[in-house]
Amino acid sequence: MSENTARITALLVSAYDFSQFRNIVDVGGGDGTLMASVLVANAGVRGAVFDLPGGLAQAPQKLAVAGVSSRCEIIAGDFFHSVPKAAGAYILKYVIPGWNDEQGVAILGNCRAAMHGTSRILLIDRVVPERLEATAIHQRIAMADMNMLAMPGGQQRTDHEYRNLLAAAGLSLQRTIPLPGTEISVIEALRRQESP
Repeated sequence: MSENTARITALLVSAYDFSQFRNIVDVGGGDGTLMASVLVANAGVRGAVFDLPGGLAQAPQKLAVAGVSSRCEIIAGDFFHSVPKAAGAYILKYVIPGWNDEQGVAILGNCRAAMHGTSRILLIDRVVPERLEATAIHQRIAMADMNMLAMPGGQQRTDHEYRNLLAAAGLSLQRTIPLPGTEISVIEALRRQESP
C-alpha cells in the first residue's frame, strides 16, 4: 500500500489544492506516506494520521524522515467508532472499496459527524466507468474490483454508486478529479445541507 501511495502522491499534490485547509486528517493513513507528502508540499498545513495502532507502527519514522513530525499528530483509533473532530479535510485513500455499502456508510457517517460546516471528505480511489472498454486503465479498475470482491468482500464503485453511498451518509458529492495517466481520482464531498 505504501509503494502504491508513493506512486500517485506527486500527481495527487499537484492535482488537488491542499493548501486551502488548515488541518487534514488521513483516515486509515497507515504509515503516513500520503500525509508526509501532502505536508511537504503544503508548508502551512497541519496534519494527523489516524489508524489502528498496528497500522501506525511505521508512521513516526516516515514523518520524521520527511521532516514534518512537528506538524503532524499520530492518532490511534477505529474509524468504525469515531474519527478526530473538526478537520478541514478528511482523506480516505483506498479505504471505502474494502467494505460493503453498510460498512462504507458507517465509516463515512463517522467522518460526517466529525466535520465542521466547511469540511470536505476526499476519497482517493478508482471510479468504475459506467461502461468498461479494452484499455489498460479500465482493465486495472476491473482487476481491482475483482480483488476487492474476493479478498475483503468490498467493491470498486461507479460515480453513481459513490453519489448514493455518500448521500446515505449525509454527504454530497461535489466533483471528481481524475489523476492524469492513472485509474485514480479524487472524489470530493461536503456535508449535505439539511432541509429546513
